[in-house]
Amino acid sequence: MTATPAQQHEWQHRAAGVVGHLLDLAIADETNILPAADWTVASAGCKVTGRFTQPDSADRKAAFEAWAHALGAEVTAGARGLLGEVRLTGKACLAEDSTVSIVLSARVWEDRSDAEAGDY
Repeated sequence: MTATPAQQHEWQHRAAGVVGHLLDLAIADETNILPAADWTVASAGCKVTGRFTQPDSADRKAAFEAWAHALGAEVTAGARGLLGEVRLTGKACLAEDSTVSIVLSARVWEDRSDAEAGDY
């Protein structure tokens, strides 16, 4: 069954509301502000993706881990890529709207700097 445009807009509206909750969460504790993420609302389904793009791999991993901890995300690490990178993924939902999936994503190198790995 294909979703109607109205259903897709409803999903996006709910997901956009979750982005607002995430931004509130990021600054809720003035002594522990969460790092910035690239938040994206999916065009179909109730999904928000947080992508971590900090220039340094170690900073990117730390940002991912801070958000994964704050959300109680279920974290998995993908297989090591050809360049030695690992894709970290976290999945969670907020109590405010558990119908919206939150996916966290970061591409990190554990053995060398991004400059050596040819990060792009």
